[in-house]
Amino acid sequence: MLGKTDIRSSDYEMMAAFGRDHATAMVSVVFCDMVASTEALESVGEKKFLAAVSGYFSRTISVIEEDPAGRVVKHLGDGFLAVFNSPKSAIERCLAVHDAPLGGSPRLRIGIDVGDVSVLETHGGQDVFGKHVNRASRIQAAASPGTSFTSFTAYDLSVGWLRDSVRWVKHPGVRLKGFSDPLDLYEAKKRGEEPTFTDSPEIRSLTAALRESGSKEPGKRRLLWVDDYPENNCWIFDRLSRLGFSIVAAESTTIALRLIARMEFLAVLSDMGRQNEPRAGLSLLKKMRSLGYDLPVLFFTSPDAAVLHRPDALQAGAELITAGTATLLEGIATVVREANR
Repeated sequence: MLGKTDIRSSDYEMMAAFGRDHATAMVSVVFCDMVASTEALESVGEKKFLAAVSGYFSRTISVIEEDPAGRVVKHLGDGFLAVFNSPKSAIERCLAVHDAPLGGSPRLRIGIDVGDVSVLETHGGQDVFGKHVNRASRIQAAASPGTSFTSFTAYDLSVGWLRDSVRWVKHPGVRLKGFSDPLDLYEAKKRGEEPTFTDSPEIRSLTAALRESGSKEPGKRRLLWVDDYPENNCWIFDRLSRLGFSIVAAESTTIALRLIARMEFLAVLSDMGRQNEPRAGLSLLKKMRSLGYDLPVLFFTSPDAAVLHRPDALQAGAELITAGTATLLEGIATVVREANR
């Protein structure tokens, strides 16, 4: 189903079974660390400091574990490692944690990443390991006191869902210890009167692509969106319409092919699974190619489907397959530029 990033109960069962067999799982990893705790301890004294910190961490963990979406895995000196079932939940909880600073004590610095982790059973319960655990730790180290920094993946998968409550500050080319290539990091902030998602880098890139193209022909700005639940994407339709795109919705492969035969489109945006067809989007792409339609096809689907079907989708000729709003919008911008070369 297009646009769904929250994990369903069936996904929990699938991930649990896979985790039991392979000791791995895809999660959002959160590292929290208290800044300048040594200085604070010396300033107020050990007894007062430990009492204050104990109370603060107790309240912080209660926010993290407010419901089953989040769980603290282990304590790490002046911080802790937590996991969430989605980056949206992770970012919302971390911002809530920042809302309750402890007067006179250090603030938290938080790093968030998303990906596969290895799960290890220990005497104390479970522990998680892997590249994304390490990267979340390094992202945390790069964050400023009192802030939450995320990887691009966490940003990409959550920016659309948090469009009305969170604004983002991009920190490009940050070098993290242990990683050879610099990474773009994204700082999540609660939105007040600041710019909204309309002013995101991806929207600006898409606006620039349209301006550079100079074309106002209907077919150059008409997108066919194939999804059996189009209401899930009304907000994206609205953003694209404001930029001058015309969105034509189709709920099935049959309807989509009829529309393609009758109208000119810039590109086709499609979900992957529809009703009882988990690969319906891929079937649409293959039918389009067999009929001689070479329109760019971009898949916008769930994180699980994006990972599972990526090799086949790209081999079949898709421009991209993603669960991320930012990646989707940047993909549309690329199509606009390519169409006007």
